[in-house]
Amino acid sequence: MKCPSCGYENSEGARYCGLCQKPFASFAREPSAPYGLTPALKPKKEAVQAAQKVLVGGATGENWFQRHLNWTWVFAQWAVGLVGFFITIIFVSGLFVGRTTFPSEESFFASLSVIQIIVLVLQLIAVFGVGAWVLKRKDRSLGWLLIFLVPFGAIVFLFLENRSELPALPAPHRSSIQPGLASPGLGAQYGKYGP
Repeated sequence: MKCPSCGYENSEGARYCGLCQKPFASFAREPSAPYGLTPALKPKKEAVQAAQKVLVGGATGENWFQRHLNWTWVFAQWAVGLVGFFITIIFVSGLFVGRTTFPSEESFFASLSVIQIIVLVLQLIAVFGVGAWVLKRKDRSLGWLLIFLVPFGAIVFLFLENRSELPALPAPHRSSIQPGLASPGLGAQYGKYGP
């Protein structure tokens, strides 16, 4: 009999491969149920896969940003700031490229200030918009947006607890008969009518 795993030629009637020690399919047993579970109570493969999908957000259709609300807000702020930085660099380099005369210092700083104000307003709009969306997903009041008026108050968003998370799984069922306590001698000694 040839082993399907390693290809080693075994004697006829062998239950295990002589080389890799794997059981042959005709002699392999199905694993038994865990202690206390009958085969009828084994979890179905489809149910386990569905539960795993829900835990990772696959069945609910949520993307990464919906599952990680705290970091969504942080990345939105960083993204707008980064785009604003590149726009400022492009604008400043556009002031000097192809010119024979350079702008005066006052006009340069005035135009740079205008660009910075525009970028900060866009960043503020993005932060409040994404912040409102995150608070709505967390079932929180929009009054939490006032935390932006406090310097470094936005850090609170990283610690604000989600209210829309999945509920905790119930505790596993404990059997009323525990090994080591099911002794006939204990019933007489510690029975209903005790000593």
